Amino acid sequence: MRGFTLIELVVTIAILAVVVGFAIPSIQTLVTNNRVSTLANEFSSALAFTRGEAVNRNMCVTMCISTNNALLNPTCSAAATDWNNGWIIFANPNCNNNPNDVGDQLLQVYPGARIDNTGNTQGPQLSANNNSVRSITFSSRGVPTAISVADSYTVATGGTNSSPQKTVCIDGAGRARIASYDSTLCQ
Repeated sequence: MRGFTLIELVVTIAILAVVVGFAIPSIQTLVTNNRVSTLANEFSSALAFTRGEAVNRNMCVTMCISTNNALLNPTCSAAATDWNNGWIIFANPNCNNNPNDVGDQLLQVYPGARIDNTGNTQGPQLSANNNSVRSITFSSRGVPTAISVADSYTVATGGTNSSPQKTVCIDGAGRARIASYDSTLCQ
């Protein structure tokens, strides 16, 4: 006779269920880690783009939080401290935070995190470790115009300290790098 008996089929399905039961939490952790890394990489890349454009254009270029980045002429937010709202990057010959001055040119728009129907941000959170930082302006030499010795931004899932977290560090020369959350690399 060929085929499987009912007992063999039930045992195989039970073994498969146990294996899948162990694999699903690992896959969820993998997806969460990937989302945190992706946001940290996007933010770090945006900083590198801003710095590179400042040097290439030989003028100030600014990256700032924008709460209205879907509009035709987005602006920098004067009050928001949440980088999850999204950000804009613009050529800024006046070295100020107004992207609508004469001569300013919008270079890039990051739409921000997805918001669910209850108003909560989905996915990892991006926050400045110094909550007063709303913009970063790089001079024509590629250095930040106003920055502490080492500014940093945390990307986290919003869970406990054991949840996946990354830190994007910006040094006084304007270089951005990504470190693990508990690293002393930003110091």
